[in-house]
Amino acid sequence: MVRKAAATKTASSVKHGPRKDLGASVEEYFARQPPDKRALLEKLRAVVMRAVPDATASIKWGVPVYEKNGK
Repeated sequence: MVRKAAATKTASSVKHGPRKDLGASVEEYFARQPPDKRALLEKLRAVVMRAVPDATASIKWGVPVYEKNGK
């Protein structure tokens, strides 16, 4: 049996367009989720905000992230 080598691309050869979520708000992200996932995300946000009241939320890597002092 003869096997063909799989084609591979290096990170530098793959071209990506602009992120669809670039500049999207966390609220927009939550609104696009199914109700069960949205409820879980809301609970997680409440836990984070109770623990770190001055945390800020944003979308990075396609998911919500919480930061304090930019970290």
